[in-house]
Amino acid sequence: MIFTPKMYEAVNFAARAHDSQLRKNTGTPYISHPFSVALICSEFAQDEATLIAALFHDVVEDVYKPEYSADVIEETFGAEVIKIVLECSEDKSITDKKRRKELYLGKMEHASQKSLTVMCADRIHNMMSLINDSNTADVWKTFDRKGYTQYFENSLVNFERYFDNKTMIHVFKEKLHKLKDLV
Repeated sequence: MIFTPKMYEAVNFAARAHDSQLRKNTGTPYISHPFSVALICSEFAQDEATLIAALFHDVVEDVYKPEYSADVIEETFGAEVIKIVLECSEDKSITDKKRRKELYLGKMEHASQKSLTVMCADRIHNMMSLINDSNTADVWKTFDRKGYTQYFENSLVNFERYFDNKTMIHVFKEKLHKLKDLV
């Protein structure tokens, strides 16, 4: 990953956007998740737009401040970045979580390869977090083991259908296998 001035600006933007958020169960600053997703992406993609979008992948759906809106992201970081971010974002106006997840999985069919890279890295990091935190009982109070495993399995089906990066899919499968061993 090349740390350009635009990447520097994006890192700071993401850190400010998520400044008061914490990861569920661990109390870790939330920014650790987008940073981890960007690092995972950097193993498979080197283009600046994908890496910046990885940093911002949860901003539109989880940060409700006008200074971090989709319009601001597009104006500051460009149309390609916001396109990836929006393809990776759930529609939080849909209150039924199961339905929202189904629609999100359906978006994968028409998502760009760059967006699928971010989506895959996001799921990989989420599985890594569940695996690493599984030794604490609290993690399974918040997360439904079977439901999350099924969601990751459904994601895998779509990655195998629509995503060209077989190496990244292999990493996804390895994490899913480890997670299933815990369930």
